[in-house]
Amino acid sequence: MERLESVPSAGVSPVPPSTSPRSRIDADPLDDHVAMVRRVLDAFAKRDVQAALELADPRVELVFPITADVTRGGKPYRGFEGVFAYFRDIARVWDELEVVPREFHEAGEDVLVFGRLRARRVGGLLADMPAQWLFQIRDDKVVYVHSYPTREEALEAAGLQQ
Repeated sequence: MERLESVPSAGVSPVPPSTSPRSRIDADPLDDHVAMVRRVLDAFAKRDVQAALELADPRVELVFPITADVTRGGKPYRGFEGVFAYFRDIARVWDELEVVPREFHEAGEDVLVFGRLRARRVGGLLADMPAQWLFQIRDDKVVYVHSYPTREEALEAAGLQQ
């Protein structure tokens, strides 16, 4: 795993989800917002922090409770410094951490992703569970990402009905 240098951080509040839903499974990769989210997930899979930063707003907020609970008392990761901290934390806490996206649903500028999270924690704890993430995109940059414990909570946060 790589060691990362820090940059100044800035906080941001989550942006309310857009209200015009358009859903699909395995969306066309030419769709801009879904394509951007796919690039973010690809950067994460490769642990390519530079690629992730290029897609993020400088005030991005990441809410990943599982890792944050272990490393920072549940506090969200904020700004570019938060992105660096998150990549450092996953390298420190997880021997393996794999995100497996399966469904992409659009809600205006937001993208809701359903898939699986596979993880092996330092010390041996294994996890293979359903996972869901809401990505909020504004001005062609990711401003907010939140992982939700249940599908229902993620759909509600995105303003989508099941």
